[in-house]
Amino acid sequence: MRDVKLIQGEDGIYDLSLSGLEIDSVQTMETAIIVSLFTDGRADASQVPDPLNRRGWIGDAISEVRRKIGSTLWLYSQARMTSKTVAAIKDAANEALRWFIDDEKTDDITVAVIPALSKVTLLIDFVIGASTQRYALEWKLS
Repeated sequence: MRDVKLIQGEDGIYDLSLSGLEIDSVQTMETAIIVSLFTDGRADASQVPDPLNRRGWIGDAISEVRRKIGSTLWLYSQARMTSKTVAAIKDAANEALRWFIDDEKTDDITVAVIPALSKVTLLIDFVIGASTQRYALEWKLS
């Protein structure tokens, strides 16, 4: 799967990777994973009562596929890192990546959450046939 390459800056924000005037590309699912995890997905009413604060991508409202883009990881960006929060982060990541299985891009996905003081590392294993591709992404907490 060919896609644009994203790189994470010191501030934790992703941007396009450039070589001179050319946009770099990758042959992996990394960009799709980054967009799936770090784009703000719309929270439901049980998570955020005020509809104006639920965030999300406007394209979801008109999508014919009825697939939501992004994740609800943003809900936990200022949460205290308890075992309950770690479990919720893992659930949110699994939900955001579920479309890879639904679209048969991978057979299975395993997410591990490693909390630290000011960041969370997400280890994501994609099982495709007999091989496994591992992605390690850092999420800087605010």
